[in-house]
Amino acid sequence: MRQLLLLLALFSSLAMFSSGCGGSVQPGVADGPEQPAPELTPEQVDAEREAARNAAGGN
Repeated sequence: MRQLLLLLALFSSLAMFSSGCGGSVQPGVADGPEQPAPELTPEQVDAEREAARNAAGGN
């Protein structure tokens, strides 16, 4: 009897986890439309290059 109860608990917990929260939500629905990345200003490009150089151990 104890094994039957454990087996029942296992199956019911698996069913609960597989349904999850909002199981019928389609992937990407909450993301909204894709938007292009904003353009970097020349100052931002220079700052990115400097940060990459510093991270690589250069001057």
